[in-house]
Amino acid sequence: MPHVDTDEESQNEYVESWPKVCACGCSITEEQWESLPYVGVQKVPRELGIPDLELRNCKRCMSTLAVVVPSDFT
Repeated sequence: MPHVDTDEESQNEYVESWPKVCACGCSITEEQWESLPYVGVQKVPRELGIPDLELRNCKRCMSTLAVVVPSDFT
Protein backbone atom coordinates (compact mmCIF):
# COMPACT_ATOMS: atom_id res chain seq x y z
CA MET A 1 0.00 0.00 0.00
CA PRO A 2 1.43 3.47 -0.89
CA HIS A 3 2.41 5.86 1.87
CA VAL A 4 -0.29 8.47 2.55
CA ASP A 5 0.75 11.92 3.81
CA THR A 6 -1.85 13.14 6.26
CA ASP A 7 0.05 15.81 8.16
CA GLU A 8 -0.91 19.44 7.62
CA GLU A 9 2.42 20.44 6.05
CA SER A 10 2.19 17.85 3.28
CA GLN A 11 -1.45 18.78 2.58
CA ASN A 12 -0.42 22.45 2.17
CA GLU A 13 1.65 21.26 -0.79
CA TYR A 14 -1.64 21.01 -2.69
CA VAL A 15 -2.93 24.54 -1.99
CA GLU A 16 -3.32 26.50 -5.23
CA SER A 17 -1.48 29.74 -5.81
CA TRP A 18 -2.90 32.34 -8.14
CA PRO A 19 -2.50 33.49 -10.80
CA LYS A 20 -1.90 30.24 -12.71
CA VAL A 21 0.51 30.76 -15.60
CA CYS A 22 0.23 28.58 -18.69
CA ALA A 23 3.32 27.45 -20.58
CA CYS A 24 2.31 29.92 -23.34
CA GLY A 25 2.65 32.78 -20.83
CA CYS A 26 -1.08 33.41 -20.34
CA SER A 27 -1.79 34.44 -16.74
CA ILE A 28 -5.11 33.24 -15.28
CA THR A 29 -6.68 34.56 -12.09
CA GLU A 30 -8.90 32.51 -9.82
CA GLU A 31 -11.89 34.51 -11.09
CA GLN A 32 -10.98 33.80 -14.75
CA TRP A 33 -10.56 30.07 -14.11
CA GLU A 34 -14.31 29.40 -14.27
CA SER A 35 -14.54 30.91 -17.76
CA LEU A 36 -11.93 28.55 -19.25
CA PRO A 37 -13.21 25.60 -21.33
CA TYR A 38 -13.98 22.74 -18.92
CA VAL A 39 -12.27 19.40 -19.62
CA GLY A 40 -13.23 17.33 -16.57
CA VAL A 41 -11.95 16.04 -13.24
CA GLN A 42 -9.09 13.61 -12.82
CA LYS A 43 -10.09 11.34 -9.93
CA VAL A 44 -7.30 9.92 -7.80
CA PRO A 45 -7.75 7.00 -5.36
CA ARG A 46 -7.78 8.33 -1.77
CA GLU A 47 -5.15 5.83 -0.67
CA LEU A 48 -2.58 7.62 -2.86
CA GLY A 49 -2.95 10.77 -0.76
CA ILE A 50 -3.16 13.02 -3.82
CA PRO A 51 -6.20 15.25 -4.35
CA ASP A 52 -8.48 15.16 -7.40
CA LEU A 53 -7.71 17.70 -10.14
CA GLU A 54 -10.07 19.93 -12.11
CA LEU A 55 -8.90 20.28 -15.71
CA ARG A 56 -9.55 23.25 -18.00
CA ASN A 57 -8.00 24.44 -21.26
CA CYS A 58 -6.09 27.68 -21.74
CA LYS A 59 -8.09 30.00 -24.02
CA ARG A 60 -4.94 31.11 -25.84
CA CYS A 61 -3.17 27.84 -26.68
CA MET A 62 -5.66 25.16 -25.54
CA SER A 63 -3.12 23.47 -23.25
CA THR A 64 -4.76 21.62 -20.37
CA LEU A 65 -4.24 23.16 -16.94
CA ALA A 66 -5.08 21.65 -13.57
CA VAL A 67 -6.06 22.89 -10.12
CA VAL A 68 -6.67 20.89 -6.98
CA VAL A 69 -10.34 20.19 -6.24
CA PRO A 70 -10.91 21.50 -2.69
CA SER A 71 -11.55 18.74 -0.15
CA ASP A 72 -14.76 20.50 0.92
CA PHE A 73 -16.11 20.62 -2.66
CA THR A 74 -19.41 18.76 -3.05
